Amino acid sequence: MTEFAVIGYGSLIWDLDDLAPHVEGQWALYSGPHLPLEFSLVSAKRRRGLALAIDHDHGQSCPSCIISSSSNTIEKAVQNLAARERTSDQNIGFIERDSGAARSRSMTTLATVRQWLGQTDYAGISAWPRTRWIHRCGALCQNSPGGSNSPIELRVQ
Repeated sequence: MTEFAVIGYGSLIWDLDDLAPHVEGQWALYSGPHLPLEFSLVSAKRRRGLALAIDHDHGQSCPSCIISSSSNTIEKAVQNLAARERTSDQNIGFIERDSGAARSRSMTTLATVRQWLGQTDYAGISAWPRTRWIHRCGALCQNSPGGSNSPIELRVQ
């Protein structure tokens, strides 16, 4: 088994920020699990701009990226990603291969990441930001494909 891994997508790929001292090597682009990603997160870190999130209702299957973590415990890897995401440790999903410990808001995401992890040599952790729905935004999608003018559902990080 090799080191732990961090799953990345969106701004994490080009802006490691606080995570930079805690990773090794370069991103393995598009080699991670395919996740349903959509711009459905209002990011406090990105001045309330839209950000990619795992979205099982509206997302499209996209390959994620992988980078090796220099952390030697699951707790530390989760803490490091939480610091970068400006969130609590409880909002970071993970799987540890040896103990079987895992956390995810979505069982579908957990199953997808677990299957991907089983096909790798990583030592048993994949960490990814967990987001949550908080409200239905009243904005309309006036310029959406097909002009549906339907409400937009957003997540706040």
